[in-house]
Amino acid sequence: MSGEEKINEAVRLLTEAAREVSLLRIDGGTGEWQKEDLDTCLQRLTTKVRDVMIQHSRSRNRSCPLYRLPLEILVQVLLLALQDVHPDPPIYMKRLRIFTSVSYQWLRLVMETPSFWRTVSSDLPLPLLLQVLSRSAGHSLDVVYSKTRHDNIPRNQFTTLVVEHAHRWHSLIVQEDMFDQKAAETFQSLVPLSAPALEVLTCCGGDGLAVELFSRGASRLRHVKLNGTCVPWESTLLSNLQTLHLENLGKSIPSGVQLLAILATSPGLVELRVENCYSLYHYSTPLQMMPVSLPMLQTLSIRMIPQHLTHDLLTAIRVPRCTSFSISYKQESDFDLGLFNNPDLAHITSPLIAYIRLSLLITIAWSGRSAWIDLSTSTGTVTLNFGRFEDAWYAALPAGLSDALEEAESSEIHLDFCRRADPIALLTLLGPSQCRVTKIHMNDQEEYGITGLMRFLAKPIMVDGRAQWPLPSLRHLAIVDSDLIWELLVEVVLRASRYKGVDGSRQEGMSFCVLEPCVPFHLAIQDRLDRGSVTEEDVDTVRQVLGESNFSYRLAFY
Repeated sequence: MSGEEKINEAVRLLTEAAREVSLLRIDGGTGEWQKEDLDTCLQRLTTKVRDVMIQHSRSRNRSCPLYRLPLEILVQVLLLALQDVHPDPPIYMKRLRIFTSVSYQWLRLVMETPSFWRTVSSDLPLPLLLQVLSRSAGHSLDVVYSKTRHDNIPRNQFTTLVVEHAHRWHSLIVQEDMFDQKAAETFQSLVPLSAPALEVLTCCGGDGLAVELFSRGASRLRHVKLNGTCVPWESTLLSNLQTLHLENLGKSIPSGVQLLAILATSPGLVELRVENCYSLYHYSTPLQMMPVSLPMLQTLSIRMIPQHLTHDLLTAIRVPRCTSFSISYKQESDFDLGLFNNPDLAHITSPLIAYIRLSLLITIAWSGRSAWIDLSTSTGTVTLNFGRFEDAWYAALPAGLSDALEEAESSEIHLDFCRRADPIALLTLLGPSQCRVTKIHMNDQEEYGITGLMRFLAKPIMVDGRAQWPLPSLRHLAIVDSDLIWELLVEVVLRASRYKGVDGSRQEGMSFCVLEPCVPFHLAIQDRLDRGSVTEEDVDTVRQVLGESNFSYRLAFY
């Protein structure tokens, strides 16, 4: 029997002995055993179990200390520790210096392993940049080209150095606020290049500035993000993509025909985001557009772009059950109460509702006069998020929402900054599907809305002759910066947890509704420190009812 097996057997025997002594102590002791002796024996055995467990842990720790790991595994461990700071060159290099100061072995490992030296940046001083290019040997490079504060190296000198290694570029990141006209002229040295290993291209900054890159091609390019910068939309760079992000393009936004042509050449596209390109509100819809099939698409986000382009994409793109789907568009005028019945918007809202039944995760956001609605579904759970909404606007919600809720296994409700919206009106709108609400989150809610919800939750309803809580599936309640009446909250908590007083007796002044089954109920409260509307007794009562792990209370300054 090995040493570890002996320790495991000792732990088992000691644990059984401690359990037997504990049972004897509970029964009051038998024979010559007295309670005091049993307590002493139990304490001694418990101490032995702890000592054996400590010895067991130490034996495991001695079996493979970090410095004895195979070098290949140690390299992967250190690379994982660098992953969260990639591609931030200054922090990355600082962490590398920390690694090299641990031991001489780590110093040699870092200096001689090319995987640690794959990030080259214009933020680096020239001597360090030359070292990185040398130590990376023939491995792939991540190039970060940015406008630096201290001008560690002139831009043209940086491009001259890194262009020589274009054949091993894995990614090219052009940082935000870099693409002014002067920088673009400097960067034109990349135009005639070929980047056969390039897989990731990110260009951020500028105001729709057009830049042509890699005229000789980048055949392995799969991930493109253009933020404030565009390339010729007929470029061969935009083909066979897996990820395409187009953001803040201003007047350089592609037309529907151009965008669909790009998508048609990327049947393996997994993620598509077209966001914040809302300058062309008079975009004209072509008469006929060929549909595009994207069978691998998992994420589709269309936010703040011209309405007709939104309609074209929704009409032409054929997608499977997306795991993520979001839509948002900006109104030229104030929020319209008849938003969903507006003839000018009907051709847009109807495809949105159609997608509700097709997608696993859908987010629909209408934005105008600072109001929004989000509807998302994920793994059978529907989430409704209302922002700065009013009671009168509930009537504008399409009937497709209630249908989607009825098909869901559970649902969540979020009311953010809806001070003039009554949660009960929303619950009434949900109809039978309100019984599947599992979470309610309210932020900055007026007293009448909070009070109405508390009274609604505290009043039992009769179902088949039995008293039942109005929301039997509710498991989470979050109230943030709202006018809360704690007396009503305590009663709701007592009902939700099937609680009959801290000492197990029936609590005076409370009417109880027996809930089946009894399940954990989680409550989160964040209150304003200047209100002083709650006493320590209220907080302690709720904490005792729910338990420390199911209740969080926080005061904050505003």
